[in-house]
Parts: sequence; structure tokens; C-alpha cells
Amino acid sequence: EILAATFTEAAASEMKERLKKALAEKIAQGEDRLAEELADVYAADICTLHAFCGRLIRSYFFAAGVAPDFKIADEDAASELKTRAIEQTFKEFYESKDPDFLKLADRYKKKRSDAAFKEIILFLHAYCESEKDPGSLMEKTLSGYSEKGFAEIKKEYNDCLLKALRPIKNSVAYVLNGFREVGSDSGAAFAETLYNDIVSVEEKGLYAVKGLENYSPAYSFKRNLDAKTAELKETAVAARNEMKSVFKRFSANLKSEEEDLRETAELKSHTQTLFKIANRFGEIYAEKKRAENVLDFGDLENFALKVLDDENVLSAVKAKYKYIFVDEYQDVNGAQEEIISRISNDNAFAVGDVKQSIYGFRGCRPEIFAEKAENMRRRGEKTVLLNHNFRSSDKVIETVNDIFSYSMTKDYFGENYKDVSRLVAGGVYEGGGEGRAELHLLKTESATREKEIPRVYDVLEEIKKGKDKEEADIAALIANIIRGELEKTYYSPKEKRFKRVTFSDVVVLTRNRSGAYVSRLVAGLIKRGIPVASEVKQDICERPEIAVLINALKLADCFIDDIPLVSVLKSKIGGFTEEDLAAVALFYAERSADKKGGFYKAFDYYLKNADTELKDRLAAFKAYFDEIRFLSDYYGAGRTLEKLISDCYYEDYLLTEPNGEKKVKRVRRFVSLAEGGEKTYTVSEFLRKIENGGDAFCVSECGGEDNVRIMTIHASKGLEFPVVIVCGLERKTNKREEFGEVLSDRGLGFA
Repeated sequence: EILAATFTEAAASEMKERLKKALAEKIAQGEDRLAEELADVYAADICTLHAFCGRLIRSYFFAAGVAPDFKIADEDAASELKTRAIEQTFKEFYESKDPDFLKLADRYKKKRSDAAFKEIILFLHAYCESEKDPGSLMEKTLSGYSEKGFAEIKKEYNDCLLKALRPIKNSVAYVLNGFREVGSDSGAAFAETLYNDIVSVEEKGLYAVKGLENYSPAYSFKRNLDAKTAELKETAVAARNEMKSVFKRFSANLKSEEEDLRETAELKSHTQTLFKIANRFGEIYAEKKRAENVLDFGDLENFALKVLDDENVLSAVKAKYKYIFVDEYQDVNGAQEEIISRISNDNAFAVGDVKQSIYGFRGCRPEIFAEKAENMRRRGEKTVLLNHNFRSSDKVIETVNDIFSYSMTKDYFGENYKDVSRLVAGGVYEGGGEGRAELHLLKTESATREKEIPRVYDVLEEIKKGKDKEEADIAALIANIIRGELEKTYYSPKEKRFKRVTFSDVVVLTRNRSGAYVSRLVAGLIKRGIPVASEVKQDICERPEIAVLINALKLADCFIDDIPLVSVLKSKIGGFTEEDLAAVALFYAERSADKKGGFYKAFDYYLKNADTELKDRLAAFKAYFDEIRFLSDYYGAGRTLEKLISDCYYEDYLLTEPNGEKKVKRVRRFVSLAEGGEKTYTVSEFLRKIENGGDAFCVSECGGEDNVRIMTIHASKGLEFPVVIVCGLERKTNKREEFGEVLSDRGLGFA
């Protein structure tokens, strides 16, 4: 009679274990009637929402229109099907020579590749599929390109302008009164001009900022002002500068109202074409899933909704459950919210925390939970704040409250932290001290460089040197913090005593699980003698020894790509020097009539026109890769890699380098992935698999029992450590979604 749903298999298993333990304790106390319930625990509907949807679809497969023996595709399998489907979709549109498609392909093409365009289509499809009604989101988007839609967007943008001007207006009103009080007529006149100009923009509306980009009304003050007047003048000038900044920022996104309306209407056909492509991709992707009898996680939600469209099925499901409990409600998406709403009948209990929403990139919408809670409070219905913290020390709680009370507001996070989310100490540290919360600042000096003779150098290498220095300093700082903690004690609430800190008591939290920053942090701590167990996975494809092999495969697949060609020529496989490549580029630049070609054109021109020893070596390299390309059709990716590695004694070369054995192990792992077990990947298929990424290409750093753990903030959710170090707080928040080619909003749609 109970459905208890959460968002991870681990959480569902833990819930069952806790329930089993609680029942066993009650039975031991003499409540024998619970023995039957204990036996039923593992068959109970305590599961993830996706598992519930899967069971629902299997039970009513006839209503869903799927085979009852369908399989659920994991992320890697689904990614492979999506890649094949998007390739087929684009091939269809290219062959049809659809003018609207070709126009968009040209617009979104980057570096002669349509990969970015494909990503946009995949994003649109996934975004729409996470809603209960994907079609309505598309219709909502298209309605935004009408006059009515333009008026709504203009109003919202105007509201943003008024909001930006409001604190400036208050500041100007303050200095205006101040100037009048001190008898400064010139100051009052200046402040009054500022105030009236703000009021004028407020009354005239958004487009009044046009022409105010260089806003700078003059002012005149006497010399030797008294302290009060000087302070007012400084505040007034600062307000003027802020006004100019606001006017300039808003004006930059505007033309004339008529022109903006016309361009908005023209974008409708652009967006319709994007949806047409996304819908066709969805059809092809669905066909491929049907052919293999699989459903992905999005299908589980959408087919569950289809099943619940049947009134008889819906009645049966609602009658089955007396109570419905949903944990982590802040991570539901629109489709999941609709499923829960349909099957519940004033019997749903939702637990969530907007602060802990971590799956926005998957379409989850914390505002659903925030709005639900707010509406219930407004109607006088019962909501319970679970703000008592039974894990953290008083000082940690106090610091968290101070930071989030200031930064987490309704405008930015959907709720006011200080009103509903302030933590309350649970009393577990009574007699055990207050704990500590510290902020460690690393002062970085601006790089200084002696004046050098002009030279050709690698810009990326110069940037990397600066980053390496900064990240080495961060690793050193964290290592010092850890060593300092090892000399201290902490209070254990469970054991009710103080204990000395060990390496295994420490965790370092990062924002990302891969990338150069994390890799260097792990390496930096190990170098400084800190034993590390890293759950932060590192993509082996980012390693130089693997990147060369990937570029070699790309060259075998398509010889005309500049970056793989240059990379392999300079590698152990090619054996050419930078001077050799510079000679090729210079020969082409000086003699060819076509000055705009890339390196491949220079390479080809050199082979056809030069008569040097270098030309003979380049010709041999070209002939070798012609052979590799021919053999790869028969060998597949794995054997092709084996030949490349064997022919140039690549592993022997790596063993001569620092950490050579580890590099060879990574190469062996990479080759094993290319061989694919029972499946033989072609070079093209394996390159697509690399492009799609996934955990197959990631490895972790292992340590002994007593070691410092390094993991992502996401992975640490629900865990406890005596000493927690959060690094990378100086790094800016990722705002890529605000600057992408396609912007999204659940209320407005896409732009």
C-alpha cells in the first residue's frame, strides 16, 4: 500500500536496509505481527522513480504500446544510439538540400564542423522530453515570436531595467536630500538631474535608454568641500557612473522597437526549423530503440504518462497506494511531477531541499518543489521545516547560515534562505566543543616577465605555465592545511570523545570530477607526500600519450584535418620537428597563390612542388597512413592501434619518460577499449565512442586505507567527514547556459 520513491538506486537500497533493521528491532521486542512485513521488504515498492515507471510499463505494456520484455538502455548504450540517430538525421537533411537546414548548418558550423549544431539538436530534444508535454513547450516557444510574445518579453526586460535602476534611484534620492540639507545648490541641481533622468526612463520605458550609452551630465562643485559634502559628491558621481553602465548594458541589446519586432518575427522560421530537425531526430532515435527493443530513461517517464492516460489503469494504480512518499523532490522534472500528481490523491508526502538541487543539467526543476511548498503555506496546509542539523558542529552551521542568508535569495535561488532554510544545531556536539570553519586565501602574484627578444612561441603553452604555477600553489596550500589538521583533534559525537585527525578523516571536495585542474591537484598532493584515494575520475583521453593515438586514428579516418595531422607529424609516430613543419608552412606561404589554406594544403603543396629530403620523408609518412587507412577497414580500431604502436616502438619510447609504466598501462587500457570485447569497433565507431565520452575512458587514483579522499561535491552528498576542505571557491560559477547558441527557459521556451 506504500510507494516510496527516491532518485538513486543507492538511496533506495539504504531505505530498505533501514526499514529492515527497524522491523527486526521491533520483532525482537515482541511485535511478532511484523514478521510478515519483514519478509516483504525487498519486494516492496521502495525504489527509484525510473524503476517505478519501468514496473508500471511492464505491467501495462499493452497500454504503453511496447513489448513486455523491453530492456533499459544504460547511458553508454543510449549515447551510441543517439549518435547513430543524429548522424542519420543530418545525412537526410544534407541530401534533401533543405534550404532552411543548410542556412542553420552554415550559421552554427564551427571550424568546418557541424558538431556544435548536432549538440544543439540533442539538447533541444532532451530538454523537451523532460517536460510532461514536449509539444506544448514548442508551441509556447513559437508563440513568443508573435507581437503578443514580443510585448511580454519587452515587459520582462523592462522590469529588469527598473530593478537595476531602483537602488541607484534610492541612492540619488539620499544624496539629493543631503545636498539640500548642507545647502549645496550645485550638488542638489546635479542630483536632481540624475533623479529626473531615472524617472524619465521609468515613464518612457525600455527604449528610452537608446542614446544614453554615453550618459554623463556635467557637475560643478566649489573647491575645498567639507567632509559631508565631499562624501555626498562621491556618492552622486558613483550613482551617475552606475546609471551610465546600466543604460549602456541594456541599450547594447536593443535596436529600435520596430526593428526588434521585425527580427523577432523572422526568427520564428529559424526556430521552427530547429524543432523540425529535433522532431525528425526523435523519430529516428525512437525507431532505433524499437529495433533493439530498448527504452531510455526519458522513455520510462513518457511511456508511464501514456499508460496513465488510460483511466482504468490510473484508477487501479491510485487504489493500490494508500501512501506515497517522494524523497529528493527538488530534483523532479516536469514529467516526473506530472506522474506523481496523477497517481496521488491527497496522500503524497514530499521531502526536498532546494539548496541540494544538483541535477538541473538533466532537466530537474527545483522551483516545482519551492512553489508547491509556498502554495501549501499560503493555503494553510501543513508543511514541516526539517532544519535541525545532527551532523555538523556549531561553528560550521553558523558559517553556513551567514553565507547563505546573504547569498541565497528568492530572486536567485527560488527561496529566501534566512526565512525558511536557516540550520539549527541538533545538540550532538554538547560538551564537544564548537568545531571550526576557516577561510584560507591564496594570494597569487601577477606574472612578471623580463623583456624578451621577439620570438615565435606557443600561446597555449604560455597560458598553461601560469595555470600550472597557480594550481601548484593551491596543491601546496591544501597539503599544508592537511598536515596542520593531523596535529589536531576532533570531537566524535558517536563515540562522545575527542580523536586525533588521520588522513582518512579528511576529504577534499572539488566541483568537477575530471579535467586538468583536478588532475594537477591529485598529482600535486601525491608529490607532497599526501596519500590520496581519488574518486574524481580523470579522462585518459586528455593524457598526451593517448591524445596522440586518438589523433592518429582521426588521421586514418580523414587525412585532411589540420590538427590531427600536425599532432601526429610532431609525435613519435611521425618523428618530425617543429622546424620541419615551419619549413612546410613557409614554403607554402611564399610560393602558393592561395594564402588562406590550412596546414593540410601546405603539406599537399609541399609534396607536389618541393624537391628536398624533407619532401621524401613526408611522402613516406603519407604512404604509411594510406596503408593504415586501407588496413583499418579490415583491422578495426583495436588492431589498427596495435600496428601504430608496434611500428614506432611507442611503448618502448614511453618507458623512457617519467612515469613511463603508468603511461603504458593507460595505453593498454585504451587499446582494450578499442577492441571492445565481443564487438569490433571500426575506426569511425571508436572515434564516436570517444567523442561521446563516458566512464569507460575514466580512471581513478587509488590509495591505501589511511588516505585523503578526493571527490566531487555531488558524490559527497549524504556522506560525513570530520575534516572537509572545499577547494576551487575562487573559480567563477559556470554560466555557459546564459551565453549558448540556444538559450532555454521553462516559462518562455527557447531563444
